[in-house]
Amino acid sequence: MEFGENPGNLNMYYFKPNEKKNKKPLVLVLHGCSQDAETAAQQTGWNKLAKLHDFYVVYPEQKRANNLSRCFNWFFRNNYLKDKGEVASIKEMILYMQAKHNVDTSKIFITGLSAGASMSVSVMACYPKLINTGAIVAGGPYHAASNALNALKAMSNPNNNSAKHWGELVKSQNPEYKGKYPKMIIIHGIQDDVVNIENANQLIKQWSYLLNTDTIPSKVDSTYNKHKAIQKQLFYNTDSISSITYYKIDGIRHSLCIKPGEAEDEGGELLPFTKDIGWHSTYQIALDFGLIKL
Repeated sequence: MEFGENPGNLNMYYFKPNEKKNKKPLVLVLHGCSQDAETAAQQTGWNKLAKLHDFYVVYPEQKRANNLSRCFNWFFRNNYLKDKGEVASIKEMILYMQAKHNVDTSKIFITGLSAGASMSVSVMACYPKLINTGAIVAGGPYHAASNALNALKAMSNPNNNSAKHWGELVKSQNPEYKGKYPKMIIIHGIQDDVVNIENANQLIKQWSYLLNTDTIPSKVDSTYNKHKAIQKQLFYNTDSISSITYYKIDGIRHSLCIKPGEAEDEGGELLPFTKDIGWHSTYQIALDFGLIKL
C-alpha cells in the first residue's frame, strides 16, 4: 500500500482491530530473512493480541528487489542512517498511521526477529522521539556493520566495544537530541548459531550508555516464571527504573519462542525460526510494552 515517501522501497501492511475512536497503541513488527509480513503475523501471533487489547500492528515488508533473501538491509549505510533508505521508509509508515488513524503517539513500539531485530534497533537509534520501547529478538547493536561482509562477521563474532563507543554511534544520528531514548527488551538464545549471543551483550552496553544503567544487571531471576530455560535480567537506571530487560534463553538456537494454543498467553505457529518452549515471547513482549493489563 502507499504510505508516503518510500526511499527504502518497502511494502507496508497493517492490522486494525476495530473502529472505536479511542487512541490506540501501535506496534511495528519486522520479519526475519526469508520471511514476509504474512509469515511475521503467523509466527508471532501479534494480531490475536491486538484484537484482544485494541492496538494497531504494522508489518513492514522487505522486497526481493532490495535483498534476494528478503533481509532488511540493516548493514548498509544508505539504509540505517537517519532519513535514509529503509529506516526512513519505516518512519514514514509511523507517520502515515498517525495521520490516518487515532494512534497514541506516546505508545509506539517496535519489535523484530534477526535482520528485522537489527533494523528495529536502527529505527530506535534514528528516531528515539517516536519509539517508546523496542523488543529485539536475536539481533545486535546499532551500526555493527557497514557492508555485507562486515555483517557476517558482526553476527558471528561482534566487536567488543565500550559502552561509550556503541552509544555515541546512536547519538551521532541525533546530535541535538536531549530527550529520552526508548527502553530496550532483548530476547536471545544461548545456542544461537546465526547471531552469536555476544551481540546481546554488546546491545546491552550500547543501550546502557543511552539509558544510564550499569552493564551488570540489577536483578536476576534464573528461572523466570518457574521456566528452567529462561533467565530474566533487569537493568535499572540511576532513578531505579527498569530500563533494559534481557531474557536469556537456554536450549534454543536462532528462533522465536512461542507457545501455540488458544489461551490469551498462548499463540504463534510452528514455522521456520520458531520453537515451542512453553513460553510465548510475543505475549511477554506485549506485557512488557504495557499493552496487557493483568
